[in-house]
Amino acid sequence: MKTLGDKLRNSLITSLKEQVITYLQKQFMPDYSTDRISERINSFLKTVELSIEAKFEISKFRLSIYQETDDFDERSIYWHISLIDEDDDMYAIDFIPLIELLNYPVEGYQENATLIGDVIWELTFDGWTIEEQQKRITEMEKRFEE
Repeated sequence: MKTLGDKLRNSLITSLKEQVITYLQKQFMPDYSTDRISERINSFLKTVELSIEAKFEISKFRLSIYQETDDFDERSIYWHISLIDEDDDMYAIDFIPLIELLNYPVEGYQENATLIGDVIWELTFDGWTIEEQQKRITEMEKRFEE
């Protein structure tokens, strides 16, 4: 099974990238220009490349992408990503370093701008790059300690 990083890289070097940018702008980033979103995607793509070079071997866990219904609006369906262990127990991906997440095998991935956009939005919640993510995680850890 290919990793999430491999699949995202393969998708984002095709014409699908423009569709993902349009989706992200419409769905999550209406105040951003498509050029600005493209810059963010390019920085994310660099992180994906770094993760592929890192080549973590993570065999007991995998990521699963599936559709979910919004708790507050039953008409709103979105793609969600979770970590699955060897016993098929499901976990949130919060606070897992991005470079690690990108090295997990993934099931349920499709060449679909909506799916890819939703997954990127979830993955980049704490930042679009390793540095941005680490800074935000460190800030959150400090708040929890207070």
